[in-house]
Amino acid sequence: MKRFVRGFFVIIFILSVIIVGIGCKNTGEDKQVTMIKAVPTKEAKIVFASDKDRISNQDNNYEIYIMNVDGTAQVRLTDKPGVDNAPCFSPDGTKIVFIHSSDGGNGNICIMNVDGSGYTELTDDSYYRTPRFSPDGSKIIFSSMRDKDFNIYLMRLDGSKQSRLTDEPSEERYPCFSPDGSKITFTSNRDGNYEIYIMNSDGSKQIKVTNNPGVDHGEPCFSPDGSKIVLSSMLNQTTNIYLTNIDGSEYTQLTDNVENWSPNFSSGAIN
Repeated sequence: MKRFVRGFFVIIFILSVIIVGIGCKNTGEDKQVTMIKAVPTKEAKIVFASDKDRISNQDNNYEIYIMNVDGTAQVRLTDKPGVDNAPCFSPDGTKIVFIHSSDGGNGNICIMNVDGSGYTELTDDSYYRTPRFSPDGSKIIFSSMRDKDFNIYLMRLDGSKQSRLTDEPSEERYPCFSPDGSKITFTSNRDGNYEIYIMNSDGSKQIKVTNNPGVDHGEPCFSPDGSKIVLSSMLNQTTNIYLTNIDGSEYTQLTDNVENWSPNFSSGAIN
């Protein structure tokens, strides 16, 4: 029987509760919802991507929606041909960043106000995925294969001052800031197998955290105090959720089912 940790975290396959400003999932592969801690409305909201209004089974038209936490008052925010996915709230809840693509694969990074107004494309060459806000809401981190291989980049909210943080002939993906903004965790297969890494927010001091025979590939996310990382891994043939310290020690399996993805922390403390 595999070990489970005390103080169980609520981990949902589709509906992921996130720390403010952390946590998004690319719906080009799986449908994704993210929950924010607070928005400038009377109650918290959930932003998600859905094809529920598609015209036919051949119509691959995902749009961005917002709803109350109990599932009521679902409002469509986008209305464009193609696929809008991977939505993520800004820390203050006033903006949403997401990916727009023609086919659900790699797309451009877009930003809009929480009511759907102010729709703006920040990039224009269709090689982007997994955008997330920095904890202070001033920047967006993302992965891109615009230079042939997937690497991690940072830019301002208006798309300017784009800087490359990794430079590897491999896939560097799923970046996520630590709560204080000083570190970034991400997934890389630079050593031949997908593992979890940590680097400083400027791209320096890149350190491998995991070293497993399985594939550690699922959107790593820091705990609220920045001491642990939760991730999904195929260590034992099926994808399950694991928890580890930021130095890779105490690698603990949390789920024991078939195909568990997209883990994220609530804002509570770890016991």
